[in-house]
Amino acid sequence: MTTARSTESLVAEAHGLSGEWGDVVYVVRLSPSPAFAYVSTSIEDLVGVSADSHVSDPDLASRLVGAIDLGDLTHPATDGPQSLLLPWPTKQGRLVWLRHLCRLVVEDDDARVLLGAARDVSEEVARDAALTSALGTYRLLAENASDVLLLIRADGLVDWVSPSVLALTGWGASSLLGRQPWDLIHPEDREAAVAILAEATVSDETLAPILLRLLVAGDRYAWVSAGGRQVDLTDGGRRLVVSLRMVDDLVQAREAAENDRARLQGSLDSLLDPYVLLVPVRNQVGAIVDFAHAEVNDAACVDIGVNREELLDSTVMTVSSPESGRAFVSMLAQVMDYGEPLRREDQPYRTSDAMSTSRFDLRAVRAGGALSLTWRDVSERHKAHEVLTATKNRFQQMAEESSDVVMTIPGREVLWVSPSIGDTMGWTTEDWMGRHVDDYVHPDDRAWFAQAGMAVRRGEDQVVRIRMRTRAEAYHWVEAHARPYTENAGQQDRALVSFRLVDSEVAAEVELERRARNDELTGLLNRKELFDRLERVNSERRVGGNCLAVLFCDIDDFKAVNDRSGHASGDALLRTVAERIRACVRRADLVGRFGGDEIVVVLDSVHDVDESVEVADKIRQAV
Repeated sequence: MTTARSTESLVAEAHGLSGEWGDVVYVVRLSPSPAFAYVSTSIEDLVGVSADSHVSDPDLASRLVGAIDLGDLTHPATDGPQSLLLPWPTKQGRLVWLRHLCRLVVEDDDARVLLGAARDVSEEVARDAALTSALGTYRLLAENASDVLLLIRADGLVDWVSPSVLALTGWGASSLLGRQPWDLIHPEDREAAVAILAEATVSDETLAPILLRLLVAGDRYAWVSAGGRQVDLTDGGRRLVVSLRMVDDLVQAREAAENDRARLQGSLDSLLDPYVLLVPVRNQVGAIVDFAHAEVNDAACVDIGVNREELLDSTVMTVSSPESGRAFVSMLAQVMDYGEPLRREDQPYRTSDAMSTSRFDLRAVRAGGALSLTWRDVSERHKAHEVLTATKNRFQQMAEESSDVVMTIPGREVLWVSPSIGDTMGWTTEDWMGRHVDDYVHPDDRAWFAQAGMAVRRGEDQVVRIRMRTRAEAYHWVEAHARPYTENAGQQDRALVSFRLVDSEVAAEVELERRARNDELTGLLNRKELFDRLERVNSERRVGGNCLAVLFCDIDDFKAVNDRSGHASGDALLRTVAERIRACVRRADLVGRFGGDEIVVVLDSVHDVDESVEVADKIRQAV
């Protein structure tokens, strides 16, 4: 207890509370009713209401006192000042959050006085609220993402795993907690995975995704893509966050495609003639005096008799005799200057170290600022003319059927296109020359193709899949490879584009995606796809009383049908039932095969149970 004190004394004590704490200092006498005896003038800067108005308005004091539990201020454990977070109304009607440091003084006549200092912490409150919201959002995203997320402690044990692990691997989240994930990795992938993830534990860099095989339910291994990085948690600890994504179907499809491509490439390599890409060497007045080797294949190295490095470091003149070299350079210069493809049969040619003259069939085509040259040694043609002619025709046909289309585009107009455009798309080279390549691209793919074109102009190589129009007004899927082409002077002024038909690959990928989503027997959604879509539909916000209904259907005595008539009849029955159920519902509704003879129907936007029962009766009658 203290004796009655003057307001000035109480104000001085309140200022003593503030120190560096308070933006505002106040004294509130609580008897007979709450009223401000003093408020520092800084209150007006915070809330727009003057100190005099606070002193003269008892409602403001009552509002402050009503928000404070005065019993806590007199508790023995809180004899000192108590810190409180309270709102304070502004003149505009909004609330400013203030951190108060309060003390309750009881005088001899039992009159109580509240002393306080407060500072504005509105921004801190807003940041804390945003952080809390963000943390909740991130956790919600992690728990509902299709990818699996794991938190791994420094000792290698799993600390947390997202619920999606069940759908991905068949393992429950609880079964992985407290164990090392390495046990689930294929033995052949384990050493590399442990080494890379161990490196991630001592680095703040994001781990580049790696492919590895993971043990899933059913004692089998499936391919997953794994990535991760170290993160600092709010509790001060560090965890390795690892993300897993199922890529089993993708890896298998890629392996199948790579095997097909490897077989095709091996066949072509066994048939390829020598090939070189030549870049002209010019003198001071711009005349071509030689050609440098820019690209060569193995057959060319074998035929000329030097290794790849030596051939790339040489010119036509250095590997030819002087007489043959000058004639050959002059002939090739004509192709570069005038653009007419070169076709020579039985062309005589002598290398720099040859004692005799060989004869070759030559093919040369200008490719932008370079020359594409291939040849075949036909010195022994007269010994087996008929055999060689038949072989040549077969090889020529195979080359033409498998040749990619090549074109040069300086801007958007086609400057040059290879003759294979006729076999591939039905066009002649004249149909394309000087035309915008966009004229032949499917309208839906033009924006994507334009983006790739801008990337090429920035100096980047691009690979895109687009649909291109044939002369018959049909569209083929093609895989286009585009790269910037730089002239010998170092100026980039065009793009070199090649493309090949990939209709079969696109169709295979579409079919693969369809099989991943649909039941192969009935064509309905498979179980995983049904659950994924059901989860998405269920998470959507519903208005106007719209509800979601789930119908579970099965076929009575279905086993008896299989036993009596065989599985082929049972399969036919399932397909028929699936078609009839699908015909009974709306396009927006979901129908999926749960397993066996069990079919699930999800009705979206129904208003009541009666409407759902009506659809169920319709299905029952149709089946």
